[in-house]
Amino acid sequence: MRPERDRVFVARLGWGAVLAGLLAFVVLAPKPWSFPTGPDFFGPPDRPLAHSAWIGLWWASAINAVPALLFLVTAPLWARAPDAPSPKLPRPPRGRGLVLALLAACALAGALRWPLAQTGLWSDEAWSVKHTLTGYRMPARDGSPELVLRTPTWGRTLWTYYQPTNQVLYSVAGRVTLSTWQTLTGREPPEFEEWVVRLPALVAALGAVAALGLLLAEWGLPRAGVVAAFGMAIHPWAIRFGADGRSYSLVICFAALAALLLTRALRSPTWARWWRYGCVVFLMLWSHLFSLYLVATLALGALVALLRDGGSAATRTARVGRLVVVNAAAVLLVFQLMSPNLSQLDRWRGIFIGDVQTAHLTLPAVGHLWALAAVGIEAREPDVPEREPGRYASLAEGPPAQPWSYGVALAVMPVLIALGALRLLRRDAPVPWVALGLASAIPLALFMNWLNQDQWYSRFGTYALPVTVGFAAVGLEGALRRVLPGRMRGGPALAVALALALAAFQLYVLPQTRQLLSRPHTPSRQVSTLFAERLGTGREDGIRAVFGNVAGEIVVQTYDPWIRVPTDAGDVVALCDEARRSGETLLLAYGHPDRNRRNHPDLFALLDDPRLFREEALFDAIEVEHLMRVLRYTGRPVASDLDRPDL
Repeated sequence: MRPERDRVFVARLGWGAVLAGLLAFVVLAPKPWSFPTGPDFFGPPDRPLAHSAWIGLWWASAINAVPALLFLVTAPLWARAPDAPSPKLPRPPRGRGLVLALLAACALAGALRWPLAQTGLWSDEAWSVKHTLTGYRMPARDGSPELVLRTPTWGRTLWTYYQPTNQVLYSVAGRVTLSTWQTLTGREPPEFEEWVVRLPALVAALGAVAALGLLLAEWGLPRAGVVAAFGMAIHPWAIRFGADGRSYSLVICFAALAALLLTRALRSPTWARWWRYGCVVFLMLWSHLFSLYLVATLALGALVALLRDGGSAATRTARVGRLVVVNAAAVLLVFQLMSPNLSQLDRWRGIFIGDVQTAHLTLPAVGHLWALAAVGIEAREPDVPEREPGRYASLAEGPPAQPWSYGVALAVMPVLIALGALRLLRRDAPVPWVALGLASAIPLALFMNWLNQDQWYSRFGTYALPVTVGFAAVGLEGALRRVLPGRMRGGPALAVALALALAAFQLYVLPQTRQLLSRPHTPSRQVSTLFAERLGTGREDGIRAVFGNVAGEIVVQTYDPWIRVPTDAGDVVALCDEARRSGETLLLAYGHPDRNRRNHPDLFALLDDPRLFREEALFDAIEVEHLMRVLRYTGRPVASDLDRPDL
């Protein structure tokens, strides 16, 4: 064991190096007041990205120097070895059977996610591909028929944040996989394939399956761990984000992995185990800032576990110090790396606050999150004319054909999760405290979001999955052990009963699973292919347009740079006039029908008129809002047919 003085010396050396690096940057880097946009951390909307980067990094270095100095000075309090070891749980079983079962669950997870991973991009993915990964081609501003290539620099990959769509760790991983694929295949930017963009999410999805199984095994419940791994593999919400080129799959994986590594650090608090946990905390925060709530609740649970361990005041100080140091180091590093992004917060908040896309947390939104986290099925899909009844699975549609739909989501799953929580709370420390930390993150996130009235989407809460799936598996195993006859409570009989329960869950969610296996995220690729088949691929080959509220410029233009993007009824009327004068065919597509119909009723008065537009194609997607409808303009004059001279 390293002598105590050596530990303190190493800690001081490390934090001294950090402090020296931060102060060197503060002294040598351009000063915030040297830029014309001013020294404020939160700059004006038109501040260049390079200025935001330098200003953000300078302020982050100056701010981070304070805690770095604090940790340097207090190293003797937390760097020394505790004078008594923490109590240890029995080493969890890790036999060959557990490993093989988890590998089988990972294989199943990969098979269920692969079809969706190859389908068209949806808007957030397309934005990342265009602006942070491989770049895009756009028409030249002088009107010439050539396309101009715009390739993002690494600075834009790391720090573009005028929309928070850039989830930085995923952008970095996605750019590495895309660049590797382009090098191996000889393809040039901005060429891509969807599965390559989503490869980091696929890998993280398999990691989440394995990590959840290992977590429950670490808690002394290996059989429940296998059930949870297969449950995560077949859970529709996990499938959807396991094949999505965003950070949510990473967050699910890191949530389970953080709980696993925290349990091990609390059981045997070596510095190596604590730093492994700190690395996962850093990666989770860098993946998505909403993970901060999970980091906070896990830290609180660990704090309680450490304080209840006993020992002298000096021992408790050293143990708590390790927890504080690794969490603080992760937060400081994320703040340092993301300071240019965070300095743009005022800009994108100004864009979204009051915008039609802003979605505040409501009670139905909480219910929707529960439905997705518990059973992976939408609570209710919007009722729009484009939707065919029965074509989209949802809990609201289930009762006529499946009277038990609501019962499973609102009764069976809550009971199983509650039983699982009770079983975990009865286990030896530190399991109850880590489990409580894992389970408390979503309530805290919901409360803080409601308090601040920030933007909320259900995908922000994907780290609920390790709780709902894991706790339900623990509750299911415990319930079967109680209801099965004595001789059947272990061995093959219990395994068969658990397998039948998983099969029943798969049958229950089968409509949603079919939807995910047979439909795209968004039929952006299908729409661009249809345009090419009907009109050709050149600039002069007919007029192809996509209504620009969400489904237009970002998505379909990723595949076809010549797409026209009308934004209101007047633009559509102008396109109709152009098509009639030139004799060209006009095809117009739109998506997000619920939102667009609410926000643009005058536009849809035109699009729904069969005298003006006829349906060319209707492409389903995994959600109603992601479907796309293609219309063909009939060529009749708009104003005379509708008797609307104002148009």
